Amino acid sequence: MIRGLYASAVGMQTNMNRMDVVSNNLANVDTAGFKRETPIQRSFSDELMRAIGGPSSDMLGNPVIGQVRLGSFVDEVHVDFSTGTLRQVYGPLNLAISGEGFFAVSMTDRNGETTERFTRNGAFTLDQNRQLRTMEGHLVLSATGGAITVPDGDISVDSRGRVFVRDPDADLAEEALQQVGAIRIVNFENPQSLRQFGDNTFSTTPESVQTAFAGTVISGYLENANVNPVREMVDMIAIQRAFEANQRVLTIADGTLQRAVNDIARR
Repeated sequence: MIRGLYASAVGMQTNMNRMDVVSNNLANVDTAGFKRETPIQRSFSDELMRAIGGPSSDMLGNPVIGQVRLGSFVDEVHVDFSTGTLRQVYGPLNLAISGEGFFAVSMTDRNGETTERFTRNGAFTLDQNRQLRTMEGHLVLSATGGAITVPDGDISVDSRGRVFVRDPDADLAEEALQQVGAIRIVNFENPQSLRQFGDNTFSTTPESVQTAFAGTVISGYLENANVNPVREMVDMIAIQRAFEANQRVLTIADGTLQRAVNDIARR
């Protein structure tokens, strides 16, 4: 009975964790470049369910018939890096990546330390100093690792992520278009080594291996989140029913234990 209480409680906690992941997916269904997450579950170690004397006997030497698991836990959250569909959004600083790759941005923490992060969200803007930034205010890094300052003029970004400005006052046509920088775009040999960091960005781990960017940048488009709202709603209903089932089992086990303590113990 105690084991049933524990298993039911673990099941409820696991379904709560799963619900958090699904809710986060639904909340970001309209976030450009968002990547869907999937909770990965694992079973409780069988060793804790076996007797010290071996898998065929319990602690008193009695034979064990089958196994009873203590439920499953959310071991990790898998990120689906499949490419979302592209939607047209007017503006030269709305960028989408066709193929694999990530935009590099610089994030500053409370202590003033800056770190490099990576994102698929190409909705960029200019700050008061005309430096290229994300909508969250993070600096978009150039190919050399610095900021990209864009002077006045008509802005355009080519398929390699190079930023150009057209000077309407230039006398010659070839002098009108000037490159003012190039966005740092990298790819990873093993994107599953990346970790969600916040603000729709990823951080690297010691296992992350960078490779050259071989995709294409498309100006005037943004990548939709690769979240299917219908599938997420179905998963949410299934999780809710599983939670309620564990809740009922917990109530039954608690009632059985109460009767065993109050009624059977008196006889």
